[in-house]
Amino acid sequence: MLLPVAALLLVALQSATALGQGEDAVVVEISYDGSTPIIRVYRSGSLACEPKYSMWAYGTTVESFAFINFGSFKDPSTGRPCIVDIVRDTAWNRGTVVFRLDKQTASKYALALGLGRFAVERNSTTVVVSFENATLPYLHASHGILMWQEPLILYSEDRFTRVSLGSIDVIYDKHLDTEGLEAFMKGLAIADKLREAYGPSPIEPYLAVIVGKDIPDPYGAYGGAHNLGSVVFIHRGDRSLFEAPIIAIHELAHSWLGPPLVDGMDIKLKEGGAEFSALYFGMLYFPDDARQYFSREGYCGLLRYDPNYGHGAVGLFILNLYIQELSRLFGANYTIVDVLRAIFINTTGLPMDLIRELSWQELDEIIFLKYDKLVIDKIPHYMSSWLNISENALRQASQSLNTILLEAIPHIQCTWPFYDDYIKNRVISLINSLVDPSPRIYVHYEVLENNSVKLSIYNFNELQVSARAVIQHSDSYESSDVTLAPMSRSSIVVGPLDKVLAINVLYQRPLEDKYETLAVIRPSLQQTATVTVTNTVTVTATETATKTLLSTTTKTIVEKTTATKTHHISTTLTKTQTITNTMKIVEVRTETTTETREITSTITTTATMTTTEKTTVTEKTVERETQTVTVYSTESSNEKALLLLSTLLALALILVVVRQPRKP
Repeated sequence: MLLPVAALLLVALQSATALGQGEDAVVVEISYDGSTPIIRVYRSGSLACEPKYSMWAYGTTVESFAFINFGSFKDPSTGRPCIVDIVRDTAWNRGTVVFRLDKQTASKYALALGLGRFAVERNSTTVVVSFENATLPYLHASHGILMWQEPLILYSEDRFTRVSLGSIDVIYDKHLDTEGLEAFMKGLAIADKLREAYGPSPIEPYLAVIVGKDIPDPYGAYGGAHNLGSVVFIHRGDRSLFEAPIIAIHELAHSWLGPPLVDGMDIKLKEGGAEFSALYFGMLYFPDDARQYFSREGYCGLLRYDPNYGHGAVGLFILNLYIQELSRLFGANYTIVDVLRAIFINTTGLPMDLIRELSWQELDEIIFLKYDKLVIDKIPHYMSSWLNISENALRQASQSLNTILLEAIPHIQCTWPFYDDYIKNRVISLINSLVDPSPRIYVHYEVLENNSVKLSIYNFNELQVSARAVIQHSDSYESSDVTLAPMSRSSIVVGPLDKVLAINVLYQRPLEDKYETLAVIRPSLQQTATVTVTNTVTVTATETATKTLLSTTTKTIVEKTTATKTHHISTTLTKTQTITNTMKIVEVRTETTTETREITSTITTTATMTTTEKTTVTEKTVERETQTVTVYSTESSNEKALLLLSTLLALALILVVVRQPRKP
């Protein structure tokens, strides 16, 4: 039979006083008969909180085990929620909360709380928690951000055993088979590795509970395996042995990738981030188990079709590729884990005085991390600081990176690292655009009928490019700046032609402030473009590359590049031909190799151009509704006419000679 409440309170207060806490301590009084827990909260000797409804509806209660969440308590005098207010007003200001089992309950059950981040003193019946040195997020409740997250766990020592595993206490069901238990313990054992990787967390895991499948899961809709505050709860069920360590890592990772560091509503980052951690660290420490885990039946569907777990995890792998490849160009080797660590450390390190002064909205901006904030804001900030490069350029790249993430869903694959070569090439192309966009900028000009010059600049990079055209006249200079969006073109008209001596086309590298020469054009009346392209590649052999742009009426251009080796210097253009809906570009380059690549882009018109290290291109573009482009050879129209006339005269003379009658 349970002791009367008044007697329980007296014992609790005496216990608190004996532990040096004083009568103002908050006392959480707990009794349990094997099926129904009774929880009441007292402050300064008066009843202040009682269950609003059956708390055990949100937990597991069996004869040997009780798992009870806080959250639904009311003040008996006002009917308002009270537990968080009491802890805030009394415990955090004055120092302590006493969790107390009545004598009968204490004789059958042990009380387990995580709370490793606070000063905790235990004996057989009482747990006294000191909040005097509470870390940052739990002080946020004064702004209404957090609820109490620690569950109450009562367990019978006849069925459960408690052991220490590094920095974690593990309470496990003795009915678990040995292999299954060892598999979970293997995963839990890397908690210190996660702490090294992600840095300190306000809710680092301090307690893990592993139960057998015959004990109800308090969150059965999710199949168990949940993180609650600093407590990791794992429901054994019928899991395969290879799943156990990977699931354990997922749940441990929620101590960082979950509230209060990650916005609790951003499931894509909270669950996708935990799943990324399970796969990333699983491959690092348990590669055989991890491969079986993501190769099992049904997992491929989760990666491809689940917008939170699957898309969130794969997105972080793509971000990791971007960070690694970019940092390697600067002699470093950063990963997405390094970025997350920097975010978490800078969040938990905020001074307490500042936290108390901030509004809820200000705290939300500073504390909570969201997926889009990670991509657009945090990655550029830290990569700029670490690599000493332009943060503005990296922010622009992050916008393009975000687009790649949105387009990645059809390209998710079910083998490591979960994205295909298309996505990998897009990321590499983005990084190349950051470092040097010039190989994918093309310049074309034509002489118009009014004797002016139309200059077109094409940007086939993943990033916006800034360009400048400096026009040299016979007696002056003028310049025109253009900004080219990714996969676009821009045109300017200058003239008259007889006063244009040269046009210098410059471009700006995104990571630098200065402009560099892209091409020098000296237009002529014969519509012949002389383009000098500055190229830093060392010439060691000769390569002829033919690029064909196939244009459709939807303005979609598919660019196919085929390069073939040659051992002689190419000195001629391709043969004369007329092509409908086609733009032919001929380049003479160096050190030939064979490669094929395809790039899809959208522009508004087509163009024809030929460039070499010093290439003369003769062309004429006729723009019609059907986007037909006619490319002529290097012969001028007058030369063609003279050649045709002389040929006809020669043929006529031959015919006259042949038809004259012979003399007898």
